[in-house]
Amino acid sequence: MGCRNTETMDQNSLRGTSMGKKAVSLALFLTCILAVLPLPAVATPTGSNSASLMPLPSAPTPSVSFTQIGLTGEITTDILTADLDGDGEKETILGTSKGIYILSRGTLRHYIPTSRFVTDVTVLDDVTGDDQPDIAIAVGDVYFPNIRCYSGTTAKKVWQFAPKQEVFVENLMWNDLQTLTFDLISLDVDSDGFKDIIATSGYFVYALDGRTGSELWKFESINNLWRAVVIPDLDKDGIPDLAVGSQIGYLYVLSGKDGSLLWQEKVAEKCQVIDDKGSVWAIVDRSVWDILPLKVKGKPRAVVSSEDGKVRLIDLKDGAIDWETPLIEYVEALAYKYYQQKRKNPTSPGDDHFFNLRVSLVPDVTGDGIEEVLALTYTGQRRRGEGKATKRSGMFLLNAASGRVLWKNIGLDLGSVGQVETASIEGKQVLLLPLGKSGSKEMVEVIDLEDGAT
Repeated sequence: MGCRNTETMDQNSLRGTSMGKKAVSLALFLTCILAVLPLPAVATPTGSNSASLMPLPSAPTPSVSFTQIGLTGEITTDILTADLDGDGEKETILGTSKGIYILSRGTLRHYIPTSRFVTDVTVLDDVTGDDQPDIAIAVGDVYFPNIRCYSGTTAKKVWQFAPKQEVFVENLMWNDLQTLTFDLISLDVDSDGFKDIIATSGYFVYALDGRTGSELWKFESINNLWRAVVIPDLDKDGIPDLAVGSQIGYLYVLSGKDGSLLWQEKVAEKCQVIDDKGSVWAIVDRSVWDILPLKVKGKPRAVVSSEDGKVRLIDLKDGAIDWETPLIEYVEALAYKYYQQKRKNPTSPGDDHFFNLRVSLVPDVTGDGIEEVLALTYTGQRRRGEGKATKRSGMFLLNAASGRVLWKNIGLDLGSVGQVETASIEGKQVLLLPLGKSGSKEMVEVIDLEDGAT
């Protein structure tokens, strides 16, 4: 049985989440397949409205091409491509534990060193006046401003911002300290024609002016926030809105214009932890992970994965659940041991369960005109023997309209996978699964998207 799900909600305490990223040591990278999961420090609740800082844990294409470049450090972000100089060729942008790399046609164009690992990067419109896109990054630093904008052509810093919240630090009591930024996306929220920055950091969502870095608005929750995604304009104010996943299982939908809360819904079920005597030992919140907006029969929906092992289709207008499909089954004894090690605290970056269920949208294979959902369980997580409190690891293809599992492949080893890409080979849609090196060769497994056969 594992964790026993509980629908207990504490709504009175409320005032008002590519496959992702993970640290991978590499001297070479593949431009077609790579992503990593950042492991930032986060705030953990010591009360309903308090926080303490935790320490840092140390489109289909007709062909596939590989580029090899020597890197310093570990890759710590998704890989982006954008034409930063107007020559018609897209540059490759990626973050590592040492800085940002901007590559052009397989050669290094710019390297921006950073004090700590880069947790995220996004592309902005021109903010420097040179008619070329610029970039914003988040750095795993709490001593210097960790949200920074750089010129895409010169790599010079344009502005920086330090997200702060009141936290409790032992021997220092209550202080305003900078929190690490988890997610960055771009969206023009003030209708000035320039993309702005949406950032999740600690308990807050921030909207920052893309040209100056000044704060436009912020939304405060009661626990850590992970993924933020742009969704359709639900409140009809002319600005797309936002969906954000939290550490305590809530999905928040916010106005993109001013950050006001449109609705909130408890999505992930709490874990009722059973001890070795068969008694309820603790009830622990579980996180919302990935959020994938899409339209089903013309209506706004989102596919949402969560730590309780389920994938759901959620109505973005009101939070109603159209369907839910369980993919992970937890073992009671191992869940008990896991939360003993966690001291009954929710899962945080660096833990075995962190982002243990990832979803992405892939091309339609059923003919209903709706993209399918590719789900990976336990992808990108470190394996620690009995500390791994799940007995199912694999790949699943779900029909987005119904939640029906089209096929599953439980035998795949996904422990080192950061991202899976689709490609077209001889007219057939396939998945490309990186397997790592075998001797001097990088190995990639090809999986038929229609039936999961390798």
